[in-house]
Amino acid sequence: DEHGCRSLIETIRSHPVVGFDTEASGPLMKRRGKKRGMINPYRAELTGFSIALPDGRSWYVPFAHHQGNAPGGAAINVLRSVFCDKMKQIWAHNWKFDGLIVHPYVGSHGIQRFDSMVACWMANHGDKAGRYGLKGVTAHRLDVEMSSFEETLGERQQWAELDPAEGIEYAGLDAWASLALGLEAKGVLEERQQWRAFLDVEMPFVWCLQDVERRGMSLDRESMQSLSDEARARIGEIREEWEFLVGDVSISSAAQLREHFYGGKIWSTKGVPRTPKGAFKTDREAMEMHLARYSGDGGSARAARHQKKKKDMQKITSTYTASLL
Repeated sequence: DEHGCRSLIETIRSHPVVGFDTEASGPLMKRRGKKRGMINPYRAELTGFSIALPDGRSWYVPFAHHQGNAPGGAAINVLRSVFCDKMKQIWAHNWKFDGLIVHPYVGSHGIQRFDSMVACWMANHGDKAGRYGLKGVTAHRLDVEMSSFEETLGERQQWAELDPAEGIEYAGLDAWASLALGLEAKGVLEERQQWRAFLDVEMPFVWCLQDVERRGMSLDRESMQSLSDEARARIGEIREEWEFLVGDVSISSAAQLREHFYGGKIWSTKGVPRTPKGAFKTDREAMEMHLARYSGDGGSARAARHQKKKKDMQKITSTYTASLL
């Protein structure tokens, strides 16, 4: 009610650091391998938001559920109280998404918004599989198991259909975990003297990406095509050079690479990450490890160097050009 919202505003004002998360409803985007799509943040509407404090307390403010909402004006006042203080540090996990959802109400910039997902990535605080999703990292780093969005939603299609009372724990934990993970990662980054890089490089890039996605951008098709053609030509050259070096091993076959280089002990397996099936990886990360281990023009270094160059060029053609042309 309005009294509760006013009380929450006073509580928020007295805390310089908070955790934040949004819940939204709207059209879904298809996700590969997932039964349920992902909310489209460009067409979604704010349904509610949660706020957490360092002492463990959290609140969920329902805004646009089918029932049980806080008064509209009072809810907006709570939201704005979080964002009006330019000195307040606000942690969220994947700010790019949450920022798009709250943009119509509070704008984009001018306050201290810190992304715990980016901070965890910089601190290497991933889950067991090396990913940075909120639920997995919270389970691995904080030893707290959280319900999934699908489990909380049940048979309903949209968060707005949920009774707010059923979503309080889920939403509050999201805000709390974002804050807890962010503060933990911040301590690591400060110890490594990387906090300024987080503030001056990584967070501005988050806002840059958000603006690009929200406003769109123009592309020079001729330049993109030229870049794609150059990359494809370079891949061809790398393949020819590879065939001269290792003619009986396909540069594109992970199985053949493992058998020849790992099996033949040309590349050391020490510290090399494995696939889910237990095989030693031959990805770009593995090649960087080999290049750090082997130097000069020896066979080990030359093979790893060619593999890395091929993967770099393929990244250009598959991610940065083919998908945009």
